[in-house]
Amino acid sequence: MEDGYLRVDDVANFLSMGVSTIWTKSKKNEDGFPSGRKITDRITVWKKSELEDWVNRNTVDVAE
Repeated sequence: MEDGYLRVDDVANFLSMGVSTIWTKSKKNEDGFPSGRKITDRITVWKKSELEDWVNRNTVDVAE
């Protein structure tokens, strides 16, 4: 698994969510959603492996 950091637009694309949803989940820590790391006053990034872990914890298996 390649690890790296994603900016908010990339996180939204990776999770198929809106940018405002990412900010809301991050600020409220909904469902254990990872917090972003502030790089500068205007740049926040999320660690890709933490996002993948969150997806794995919050994915429901669907029986076929």
